[in-house]
Amino acid sequence: MEKRRFLRKLALGGFAAAALFALFLLATHRVPQYGHMCVSVVDVYSLKPLAGATVVFPAHSIVAQTDQAGIAQVYNIPVEADLEHEKLLAQNFGQTTILCYCEGYHPYALFYALVTPEHMRNGPTLYMFPETESYGCVIEAPPAAWVDALMERYRPKA
Repeated sequence: MEKRRFLRKLALGGFAAAALFALFLLATHRVPQYGHMCVSVVDVYSLKPLAGATVVFPAHSIVAQTDQAGIAQVYNIPVEADLEHEKLLAQNFGQTTILCYCEGYHPYALFYALVTPEHMRNGPTLYMFPETESYGCVIEAPPAAWVDALMERYRPKA
């Protein structure tokens, strides 16, 4: 009798632990979200569109080519929040890296490009420097509303 009671308690405890674990997984699981971009690639000086440029999203193995208008339409870019900033304030956007290559131009790198869930972003525009010029890389800032909310959350109390 005592053994039967022990086994019943053990089974109930195991069931309860499994149920709690399932609830934990549901609470912490994020449904994948995707955004889209209409990336423009232009010559930095003339602003003429650059056809045939290769636009790469290295973190997601996405590669696209620009058309005659210098546009690459890119779909289903995973929305991934920056984990360090997510700890400070929840983000309703993601960030990604974009690389661009075009014959006769320096490679271009844009870091922290914004990706919004279920939204076609008209941009960014990548300004390519001719191989004969110097160049750098670009970092995009988070949305102004998010920065404002972050600043207010951590403002010292008077």
